[in-house]
Amino acid sequence: MSKNQTAEFSNESTRYTASYLDLPHGLSVLNEYQILENLEADSVLDVGCGNGANLDYLSKQLGANGVGVELSEDAVSLLKKKHQHNAQLSFTQASAHALPFETEQFDLVTAWSVLHWVGRNEYLQAIGELLRCSKKYLLIMDFVAAEDYRTSYNHDPRFFTYKQDFAEAVSCSGIMEPILEKRWYESNQTQGEIIEITSDQLNPFYDNPISYYARKLVLFKKNYDKLPLCSAEDFVN
Repeated sequence: MSKNQTAEFSNESTRYTASYLDLPHGLSVLNEYQILENLEADSVLDVGCGNGANLDYLSKQLGANGVGVELSEDAVSLLKKKHQHNAQLSFTQASAHALPFETEQFDLVTAWSVLHWVGRNEYLQAIGELLRCSKKYLLIMDFVAAEDYRTSYNHDPRFFTYKQDFAEAVSCSGIMEPILEKRWYESNQTQGEIIEITSDQLNPFYDNPISYYARKLVLFKKNYDKLPLCSAEDFVN
């Protein structure tokens, strides 16, 4: 077991980016659920951008400039070469918990199937950085079942895949308001087909294959007035 999973994950960043360099990413979900409907954004940050397909799609659909982040320099080199003719996209090396950007620099920040790889020592910092860099919207998708759990990571026994509900941590900031939520699962058996599910289908937790494959997407909107403003007088008996 590695207690420094985030820092030691660089090789996996390279492997994943190289393996999926020419494949679509989450485009079918973005299309099917019309995630971008009524969304206005001139700038997009995709943290853990993989092969850059999602970022490219978001950039084109929104008419926005896009910045993609990956953990390894080798992955960033692959991305720069693949997207070299797209002037709207750029790529940089960084960790999710230490993003080298200004506060509220991007209208839309996304983390698509990324947080389950972040080491738990940096997990809350990573969520905080996603919030900090977002000016308007935050889009997160990851593995979420009825209960939080972890599994051994298939490609490296030192690491874990953490399947935890990120929505509560984001909402606890007091400034992020969920405006859209979708749940589905896809597995080798569904051959990539997206099967929409309800919360009820996640129970029972054990002896339920959906628990292993279930995913959750939430679109948050930044709202500094989300929490009620109270004064001492409001609590006088």
